[in-house]
Amino acid sequence: MDDGRLCAAPLREAGRGDVVAQHRRRAEHLVDSSATQTLVADRLTAITDEIAGYFGIPLSGPQPPAFLRYARGGYFRPHQDRSDDPRHGLDIRARRITAVLFLNDQTPLPIVGGYCGGDLRLLRADDHPDPVLCITGEAGMLVAFPAAIAHEVRPVTWGVRRVAAAWYEDGLRAGRAA
Repeated sequence: MDDGRLCAAPLREAGRGDVVAQHRRRAEHLVDSSATQTLVADRLTAITDEIAGYFGIPLSGPQPPAFLRYARGGYFRPHQDRSDDPRHGLDIRARRITAVLFLNDQTPLPIVGGYCGGDLRLLRADDHPDPVLCITGEAGMLVAFPAAIAHEVRPVTWGVRRVAAAWYEDGLRAGRAA
């Protein structure tokens, strides 16, 4: 994944578009397209109906995946991937399901090719400090959850966390019913 050009991963802010805000997220994303990116995008598209069936909602295919790299100290503060705020673009408002594909293993101790820290935490709606679910990344594991659920990436303490993130769109809003 590090074979292409990397740049600071932007955030989408209502009314402002893409901004780099390292106080909220410290990560890089792969800018250049590759055969691996195309393969991942194709596989995510191929499982659209399965994801829609699991959640019981109509979905269209995923938005193009973002290939993200969280180096030591990288994080993403609590956030949601979907917003109904009309100041956000249609792509943000159409998101229904977030999918995170882990590209390497999270390990309790430093191991070449792995990373420590960097937990994906799905958070409670009531601002409770304990997460609903704390996910340990395993290479090849896909985690999908409603895009409106608050979640975060805890700081990486060793190595580099590599993931592909994609968002499945509302099948009705996109004009496609399942």
